Amino acid sequence: MGLDMYAFTTSKDVMDKDFLEADNNQGFKKLNREFFYWRKFYELDNWMKNLFYEKGGTGEFNCAAVRLIRRDIDKLSYDSNINILSNLVEDVSIENIDNEKVVKSLQKDFWSSNIKYLYGLNLPLNEIKDLLLFIRRSRNILKDKDICLYYTNWW
Repeated sequence: MGLDMYAFTTSKDVMDKDFLEADNNQGFKKLNREFFYWRKFYELDNWMKNLFYEKGGTGEFNCAAVRLIRRDIDKLSYDSNINILSNLVEDVSIENIDNEKVVKSLQKDFWSSNIKYLYGLNLPLNEIKDLLLFIRRSRNILKDKDICLYYTNWW
């Protein structure tokens, strides 16, 4: 048991809502293409939960979903300080994150913004890599204006 987290895509003509409450079974059936998966990445789930409530969600954030748009992905990148990677290495590839200089900086600066639920966290390297990969893939897929991207979790 534990926290399972997913990002799904669907086309805009199928569903175009900012969030889904947990009891919206018809809406969840439309989230039919798995885009990304995480396991027990609590810091990211907290961030998504806050976004869910900012967008108007009211119920418990368990088996609910929140739509992610480009602005949300940019905010996630900023809030997590993932954008510092581009200042450390020219080619910020997933493999380059293992670079010693990058790892030391990440251990010091990652998720260290003033955001109350992110402050002072030191994430394992695999979670940093997953987040970077998710942000990149999300930005790429959201170039298609007919695609909707949603995040959901299951406890």
